[in-house]
Amino acid sequence: MSVPSFIQIGLAIIFGLSGVLKLYSPSSLKSTLMALGIPKPLSSAGAWLVPLFEVLTAVLLLSSATVWIGETLAFGLIGAFIYAILVALLKKERIQCNCFGKLQDDYLGRSTILRIALLIVMNSYITIANQPVSFAAVKLEDLILYILSWTGILGLYFIVPIILNAISQSQTD
Repeated sequence: MSVPSFIQIGLAIIFGLSGVLKLYSPSSLKSTLMALGIPKPLSSAGAWLVPLFEVLTAVLLLSSATVWIGETLAFGLIGAFIYAILVALLKKERIQCNCFGKLQDDYLGRSTILRIALLIVMNSYITIANQPVSFAAVKLEDLILYILSWTGILGLYFIVPIILNAISQSQTD
């Protein structure tokens, strides 16, 4: 197992999952884009294009021949996410994130900055490490380990806010 390949496959899983989940609820993403001030026709297109670019990024990250394109697209998407966070902060409005479609109820702002920073660090690391791996070249045992590890990491990502919310609500009762 190598750290760059673990991160590369993790980014592919994150972008792929995010894109697929957004494709299940394009109207939610459209609402987010409109709340950010993007005109309705562009928001309608963006509700489909953003998740399709995320899925494309995921696919491109899985091949050593195309990983550099995937890294470039990832940086572009991350730039768009940063723009969305800045707009939400400047407007001082609670705008739904839709980072993973309707799977998680979250808002653009300070909480999403940390996640975006982590994506920047991960994508920068695999770009600088320049040790691209093809999905097909990863040993089956390592692939299973990667997938199980990222499933656990993402599971914690989704469940920790629920637990923290439950704890804070129980303390106010």
